[in-house]
Amino acid sequence: MPAFAIHSMRDHAGAKLVSGGNWGGADQFAGGAWGETITAASWAAWILTVFSVAAWVSFPAGGVVIAILGIVVSALGIRSRNTKRSVLAFAIHLSIAIACYVKAMWPN
Repeated sequence: MPAFAIHSMRDHAGAKLVSGGNWGGADQFAGGAWGETITAASWAAWILTVFSVAAWVSFPAGGVVIAILGIVVSALGIRSRNTKRSVLAFAIHLSIAIACYVKAMWPN
């Protein structure tokens, strides 16, 4: 067992605070509201892809903002069980942000 593993820890009243597991592992975000939030973030990144591509076509300055939001959301989703999907969304949003920036700065 690693040196940083915790078997159990109790507060002063004797209530159990932590049982098993380790600090900073992927299982830390596995359940509960945080786990659902990062799973939703990985899906939201793909929804934002549609809007950032549409903004690249019609309003590239706004596309930069939407693509940066997609970068942040997909970075949050990397800790979910959809890691590969979130990394791909991150790369796509980064590419779209660069393309929107170039199109906004040099429209011709």
